[in-house]
Amino acid sequence: MPVLNQAPLPAPPPETRHGTADARPDAMRAGIPDRLRLVPEGFSWAAFLFGPFWFLFRGLWLALLIWLAVAVLLAALRSAVPALGPYAPWMTLALMLFTGFHARDAERWTLRRRGLPMQGVVLGLDEEDAMLRLASRS
Repeated sequence: MPVLNQAPLPAPPPETRHGTADARPDAMRAGIPDRLRLVPEGFSWAAFLFGPFWFLFRGLWLALLIWLAVAVLLAALRSAVPALGPYAPWMTLALMLFTGFHARDAERWTLRRRGLPMQGVVLGLDEEDAMLRLASRS
């Protein structure tokens, strides 16, 4: 039986962004901002365009080494199999797309390895708004 007097939920503004808050649990209670990282969700154009430099700038050393190993493997595969020559640009584009789609996952993975587990998902118009919403939760 449908409820007739129930108002629909308001839609979030179209410019709302979301991401994950990664921090140590004690930092969340104590309000220590240097142990808190907000990682945006979605495609990373910077990682797509600059690949290994994005990993280097973010300090994701293990992800950078994995990316370089895959790039070297693709280059070796292209030189070992001459029939793959026409597909070389597509293989490069596939690596770039994969990097853009999974760069934020690699960043969250690195933060977890460093002892900053994900504490939740936060919405906000920008990073400052997301931090304020996160602070109001605890």
